[in-house]
Amino acid sequence: MQMNRNTLFLVVLALVALMATPSFAQSSSVVEFHGFGGWALGKTDGLKYSFGTQEGQYDNAEMAINASARPMEQLSIVSQIRFDSNSQRGGADLDYAFAEWAFSDAAKIRMGRVKHPFGIYGEVFDVGTLRPFYSLPASLYGANGFTARAYNGAGLTGNLSRGRWGLQYDLYAGQIEGDFEAPGLLTATSANFAEPNIRFSYRVEDTVGGRLNISTPIDGLTVGGSGYSGEAFTDLDNVSTARRDVYAAHVEFIRSSLTIRSEYGHLKNGTDFSADASYVELSYRLREKWQLSARLDSQDVSVNVNPANLPKIFPQLLENKEKALGLSYWFTPGLVVRASWHHIDGNRFAFPERSEDVLRALQTGELDRTTDMLVVGAQFSF
Repeated sequence: MQMNRNTLFLVVLALVALMATPSFAQSSSVVEFHGFGGWALGKTDGLKYSFGTQEGQYDNAEMAINASARPMEQLSIVSQIRFDSNSQRGGADLDYAFAEWAFSDAAKIRMGRVKHPFGIYGEVFDVGTLRPFYSLPASLYGANGFTARAYNGAGLTGNLSRGRWGLQYDLYAGQIEGDFEAPGLLTATSANFAEPNIRFSYRVEDTVGGRLNISTPIDGLTVGGSGYSGEAFTDLDNVSTARRDVYAAHVEFIRSSLTIRSEYGHLKNGTDFSADASYVELSYRLREKWQLSARLDSQDVSVNVNPANLPKIFPQLLENKEKALGLSYWFTPGLVVRASWHHIDGNRFAFPERSEDVLRALQTGELDRTTDMLVVGAQFSF
């Protein structure tokens, strides 16, 4: 949800007024104010991948402002605005804005534009200091239709415990809005066929979904699952409505200096396409300040088309295999500088930067399917 300057000014003014208000009717208010941001340079050896280009892309600064208030013991109000300087995605977006009414720890109702409870990272997209790499795994958390930052609607969330077991659940219904990026060759719109890549908006209407996290008696081990189903629409011409079903499973193990996270997801979009995505992410702290990290990330797409009518390079447009190694230095828990190397095999997310390069690939039947990228940056939170 992108906002124009006037809307942005009004929202920022409202946040300032909220922070300055000492109390609300019926009860004194507790107001909290947080921010998350970062900047990174992405440089590749050829193709464009994520925020990396061959020349080096520097305008990758982002900032999210989060404000929450508790005007009554049972009522919480939360909102977040995100700013992005990237030349392609730049602007301001309302990530979420919702009210929560707590009957108890076991049952809380949320209404509005609510954080999307999906997998491990679904509710903390913008908090870079909670992950070992600058960016999230592209297979599940990239612009590919698996999840988005929020849903518009209502939901029920809560925590239950029994002995050493713990359960955190979310149930929701409403609408999901997100962005989708793909090679132009994968679209059904001929006008985009020779474009390096296209980015468009989608929404999933009449969505019903949920997430379950289970804390086990094994210290540091959490397992869970997520899923939703609804009718998917896009803003592209000649693209019909389709039923979108998504389900995923995740596991997280955190003990001392070691963190291991892994997720698997499956997406089915009617009879048009389906995708399988997974990643394994490992990080280890050395003397608190230094952190080593590694990640394997994968996505495979299946499309319902006649292979006889496809260009020779088409199969590699459906694949993404990424290997990444990273090194981080933590000044404090709220400030980290990072460097990482990424090796990408496949062109699901790695594109030529110019249409001429796409046309050349179509004519020759050859497109470099491997890309290396260096990322250097910093992330902070307060």
